[in-house]
Amino acid sequence: MKLTHYISIRYIGVTLLVMLISIPIFYFVLQNVLTGNIDESLQDQKILIIKKLQNVDNKNFVILENEIQVTKSSVAIPNEKLFTKEIYNKEEDEKEFFRILQFSVKSNSENYNVQIKQSLVESEDLLKIILKLLISILLILVATLLFIN
Repeated sequence: MKLTHYISIRYIGVTLLVMLISIPIFYFVLQNVLTGNIDESLQDQKILIIKKLQNVDNKNFVILENEIQVTKSSVAIPNEKLFTKEIYNKEEDEKEFFRILQFSVKSNSENYNVQIKQSLVESEDLLKIILKLLISILLILVATLLFIN
């Protein structure tokens, strides 16, 4: 009986070790995948905005939704910038992280500086739910192994 008890304790220890190493790795890989998807979405929006600005007369210029800011400028942004920034959200009365893409478009001899924002809150919420689920699975697995032992 002592040999099975010894093997079970080692099995529980190895399981805990593997799960404790794999959960943070899984979290960071999933975070990179979600950020990559947001970046891809921002690039798709960039292409659409460039097409729209190429076909717009200066008289018909319209400011787009809150997440997209287009401003006329005498100086173009030299390089496209993609970064994460914490911005205060008045509706929620809290600070939220946004992924931001900034670039310039030249249309009808006018420079337009464009800034596209996309919230990271939804992806962070998804990551938290998945992390809680993985920790719950770990606890259930350990409790089950201890019960069986």
